[in-house]
This record gives sequence, C-alpha cells and structure tokens, in this order.
Amino acid sequence: MTYLEAKDKIIKNNTNLSAVILKLLENYRFWSLIFNATGLVDNLYSHPYVKQVQGLIFKFDAVILREDITIRSLQEILEYDTKILHPFLNFSAKKEKISEDLIKNLRKNYHGYILKIEQLRSFYDNFCPIEKVKDVQNFLNDINNRNNNLGNLTLKETLADNHWNFHKKIIDTARKARKWAKSHTFYNVFDSELKLKSDENELTVEYIALTLMPAVFIEYDRLCQQYKEWESLKCSEGSLIWKNVKDIEIELNLISDYIQREKSPKLIKTLEYLSLVPTQIERLQQLSIVVVMFKITHTKDDWLERIQLVLRDDYLWLGKLVNFFEIFNQHFGLINDDCWDLIKELSKASDFIVFLYKIAEHDIKNLINSVDESSDERLIQEDTVSSLIQVKQFLLPLLKSVERLSLKKFLIEISNITQQNAKLGSKVALCSSNNMALQNLYNSISNKEEVTREKIRNAAKRGTYTFERDIKGDTCKVTLSYSTLKGTTKPSYSLTDLHDLRGRALLISKPSVSVDIATNHAPGLEVEQEVSKPIMDEFVMQVDMSQEIINLSSKLIQTGHFYYRKFKREIKGTESMQQTVIELKKHLKEWEAIVNEAQEEYYYLTFFPARHILSFLDYFSVGSKANDKANTEECKKLIRFVNSKAKLPPKDKITINLEGNKYDDTLGKIGTILQEIFTTVPKEERQVKNIKERVISDVVYPGKLFVAACTDKFLVPNIIMSLYVNHECHPLPWQILICTASTTMEELAIFIKRCFFANKNGYKGTLF
Repeated sequence: MTYLEAKDKIIKNNTNLSAVILKLLENYRFWSLIFNATGLVDNLYSHPYVKQVQGLIFKFDAVILREDITIRSLQEILEYDTKILHPFLNFSAKKEKISEDLIKNLRKNYHGYILKIEQLRSFYDNFCPIEKVKDVQNFLNDINNRNNNLGNLTLKETLADNHWNFHKKIIDTARKARKWAKSHTFYNVFDSELKLKSDENELTVEYIALTLMPAVFIEYDRLCQQYKEWESLKCSEGSLIWKNVKDIEIELNLISDYIQREKSPKLIKTLEYLSLVPTQIERLQQLSIVVVMFKITHTKDDWLERIQLVLRDDYLWLGKLVNFFEIFNQHFGLINDDCWDLIKELSKASDFIVFLYKIAEHDIKNLINSVDESSDERLIQEDTVSSLIQVKQFLLPLLKSVERLSLKKFLIEISNITQQNAKLGSKVALCSSNNMALQNLYNSISNKEEVTREKIRNAAKRGTYTFERDIKGDTCKVTLSYSTLKGTTKPSYSLTDLHDLRGRALLISKPSVSVDIATNHAPGLEVEQEVSKPIMDEFVMQVDMSQEIINLSSKLIQTGHFYYRKFKREIKGTESMQQTVIELKKHLKEWEAIVNEAQEEYYYLTFFPARHILSFLDYFSVGSKANDKANTEECKKLIRFVNSKAKLPPKDKITINLEGNKYDDTLGKIGTILQEIFTTVPKEERQVKNIKERVISDVVYPGKLFVAACTDKFLVPNIIMSLYVNHECHPLPWQILICTASTTMEELAIFIKRCFFANKNGYKGTLF
C-alpha cells in the first residue's frame, strides 16, 4: 500500500474531489477487494493510504447528501451502474449512508434537468425562427450559459423553485412540442399558422408558446382526426400537412394515435402522391405558359387542361388520388426533374426566347471571343456566352419545328434534350438573367462585323504583305499594311492579327442557316453576304499562303541558304503570293539537294549545323562585315570541336568570293577548306589503357546498330562510358549526341550522316 500511495499523485494532490472519486471508481474492483477483506486486516485498514481513501469517499458522500454535487460531476459518476455506485459510496461507513433509492433519485433529477434543457433548446430552435422572433436570442443565450456552467451548477440550485423562472411560461409548451420537433407534417401546419400571425402580431417567444402553439396543436389534432376516414378527404384538405413530406412512414408512426388501423400500402402511396400535389400544380402552370409561348398545338379541352382543372379546382378525393396519378404518369412518365426544371426556366424566359428566335440563323460562336471587348465591362462572363451557345445548340431544332408539334411530341423532344444536357435548365436561367447584356453584346458584334468586312476587303484588294527575317531568331515574320486616306495612321497587322481576321472572314462567308420562323432581317443582308463571300474566301486563301511562305522561308533560313540570310520581300495580290510559294518550294528543293551532295562529298560538313557553316562563310568571305574578333574566336572553337590539334588558317590566306548565285560552288569551297584543315593533322584518338576485362553486353560490333535501354536517366553517362571503354577509347565530343526537347531535325540528320559516311573518310571503327 505504501508503494501505491507513493505512485498515486491524484489522491496525493486531491484538489478536485470529483476527479479523485472518478479515479477511484476506475479501480473499483481493487478497492472492493480492499474494503471487503476479512481475517487479519487491522494493519491494512490502519494504513494511511486506505484511511485517506475512506476519508475522501466520506467527504464525497456528504457533498451528495447536502445536494452540493455539480451537474457535471453527477453526469460523470452516473455513467457507472447503481450496482457499483451503491457499495462504493458506502465503503467509508459502517452503516449505509447512500441508499439505492437515493441514487435512483439522483438519476431522475439529473436526467430531468438535461431533458428540460433539450426540450427548451428544441422549441427555440424549431419553432422560434431567429429572423422573425425578436427576443428568442435571449432565451438561447440562457440555455447556452446553463450548458456551459454545468461544472459549477449544483443539484440544490437546479431543484430550487425559482431556477426555471426565466423559462417558466415556456416549459409546458416546449415539453409538448418536443415530440413534433422533427415532424414535417406538424411543421407544415405550424408554418402556415406562423405566416398568418406574423402579419398581425409582433412575434415573441411568449406569444408563440402561449398563443400560437396551442392553436397549432388544436389545428393539427383536427387535421389528423380526419385521417380516420382518409379516403373521403378532399385533396385540398389533406395537402397542407403533407406538402413536400418525403418520409411518409415516419410521419404515419407519429400520428398513429389518430389512425386506428394498420398502415396500408395504398395509404402510403396516396400520401406520397399527395405531398407532390402543390409541386405538380405549379409545374403544370409553368408548362401551360411554355405551350402558349411556343405556340404548341393544343385546345382548352385537351388532357393538359383537364388534369390542371382536376388538381387546381379540387375535384379529387384521396381515395382516388392513386388512380389519378396513374393517368398523370401516362402523360408525363418521360418527364423527369431535369425536364421540369427546363420547363420552369423556359416559362420565366419569354424575353430571352424572343432574342433566341432573333439569332436563330446566326453563328454566335465568335461571341465568346468578344467577351473581353464587350461594352458591358465584364458584366457578362464567358460562361454566360458559353451557356447561350449550348442553349441555342439544343433548342434551335425545337424552335424550328415547335409549331408543328403536338403537346405529346413536344414533351418527347424536351426529354430528348435533357438526356443530352441534363442541366440545360440552369443554363437557360443564366442566359435569361443576363438577357439584356447578351443582346447588347450581340448588337455590338453585329455593328463591328461591318467594320471587319471593310478591313478584310482592304487587306485582300489593297494590302501589301512584307516578309522578312526575324532578327530575334531563325524564322520569318509577316506584316500586312495598306494605304489609307491622308492624315490617318497606316494600319499594320501581324500574323496573329491575320489569323484572327481569317477566322472572322470564315464566319462572315459561312452561309446562314434557314429557320422557318418570323424574324426581322436588315434589308439587303443576303445580297451583302453574296457580295462579301468571294472577297472573304480570297483573304482566307492569302492568309493560308502567307503561313506557307513563312514556313518555307523559315526552313530556308534554318538550313543555311546563303541568299536567305538577309531575306525581305514585299508581295501584293493573290497571284503574286502563289508565284512566291512556287519559287520558295523550288529554292528549298534545290538547296536540300546541294546540301546533301556537299555533305556526302565533303565529310567535315556533317560536323557542323547550318549556323556554323555560315560562321565559316563569314570568316573566309571577301569583304565580309562580320565582327572579325568574335567570328574568329567562334571558328577556332568549332575547329577544336573536331580536332584539338587542328588550327584555323589565317583569314587572308584562304578567301571565298560570294559574287553570283553558285551556292553549290560556295558550299563546296567551305567543304574543301575544312577537308584541308583536318587532313593535315593526325586524327585524334584517346585510347583507354589497362582494360582488365571487357563487358560482353556492352560491346558494339562494327556495322551493327546497338540499342541500350535504361530506366534511370542519371545512369546514362555510366552506360555511355562503359560502351566506349569496351571499345578501348574515350569518346570525343562529335561522336555523341545527347537528345533533348530542343534537339533539331538538322542536328539528327548531320549526326546520322557523320556516322554512315565515317568509314570512307578515314574514321573506320569509330563509335557513334
């Protein structure tokens, strides 16, 4: 016991009696053995630790008897069964101090207190909406304070007569309302009464508890009493309490006292339909609006009107409701919630539908490109225009044929549309709410279209295309310009601008879709389109040829064609552009042939890409204006790339005359100079000495392609070195090509040629 006493820090520092008692209860079996021990137990019971425990339990018993125990402590100890609490609380007494009846009474008082808090909280939360009842927050604050203060609130205080004074007038109603807190049917009746009274009276918690709720109980009781003979009830009499109720069986269990018979499947089915009646009346009204709006063929005596009449004018008894909905579902079986949602939004979008008719024959896909330019300054977003495009795409076929459809076929079309786009209703709602902004955007684009026509007409008939090498890279760029009236800035269009105009030209030249609806067209619109189409088509052709000229000239620049180093050409008219394309194709074909022949004849040309060949050309050319110092240093590095022992000859000893257009001769002269440079020095080799053992799998045989697979890119250098070591030499820079995303086809081509032409040029046995 002395050892346990030393280890027990909680009892030693017994500042919180409740915490100590809970710790002792956790070890109830141990203390039960101690206090129920028999035989020679005097020394045991006289031990200070045992006496201390007895004293603590005795002290706690006194707290209970005085009713000074807190509600929190009571909650914690009542987690234990009475069979444990009764003997435990009497360990310290020779005769019983805490009886089982007392413990039972403690449980009753505790649970009664907690239940009362829950009843009040439920009443305030469910039946005193904070936005309508001005003083409910005061009552909620009091309940919250009580919950937060359970650790200080004593049992004696909770039993005081004045403890519940603040809620005294509410308690009876809260207790009675607790049963109905989760009842949807009861809340429907309450909500109906609340709406009536809120207009007549200032709502307070006391008014709801003492006046409104008793009236609700009476009304609910009256309505439920009717269900003893439910089959003879009118739908209007039953629909109030069953509005939007989803779990019918739970509600029936709550009112089982009123229905003295077993719940029948027919009753459950009837009530499921009854809960839908208000919704279906609203949906049918929306459908009627759409039918009129779309001019769908129907009469006042057709089935839609008859169904509405039965529901709206209360000709239906609950006993016949299932039969009625069987007929209803025959007509509306295909129409799901998505369909009804689309119908609902269409019924509220009459102005938008008029706009949709107006734009029916126009391609509106280019609207989305104009959102940022819209005069509505970001009031209309891209998703709104995207929704308009989708709505038009799905509703246009319906708009074109709707007047020829029967009501049944119209509903089938609506079903088909929602199967393809289930959320089209929400898109119609978005478009309808932004209808004016969409119309402004459309009108703005329509006005801009004429300006665009004029731009394209000028470009096609008067425009000059200027092609020139881009100083920022080895590519060609284009600029279009045309003369204007004096005093105005000469317009200039880049390739990006031309592609944008090309897209607009395609849209303008596209034939309009014929729609059999009454719309107002601008006079002469069809004639204007017929006149514009050839010009639009010609401009599209010019832009396409511009792109082709850029591609061909860029290829000539990148492959090192001597003439295209300083390329600039102005072209006007479609015919001239066609001739230029033919000329460029011819030049490219000739140049590729010249390069291929030269590389095969002059092996060292395969060591350098076009930009390096041009550096050599600058170095050896007569009258070259290239930066002498920078050019010389670059050429020296290029020579050392092939052979570190080779020397670049002085510029004044070997020169190339660039007069004339004999490009093959010029390239041949460069090849000859390179041959002379590298054949006058020994070929460079870096032998590997003292190879102990060759790795057979890493041996490459002459004339055979060798492929090694590696999943770890960091091991690639190791593999390359292993291949070369097994080949008995170290690699030279020109023997390896490490491919990356920026590697060009030219680099691949010259490397492959360098490899395949090696044997006949003195590099037999070289590993590439």
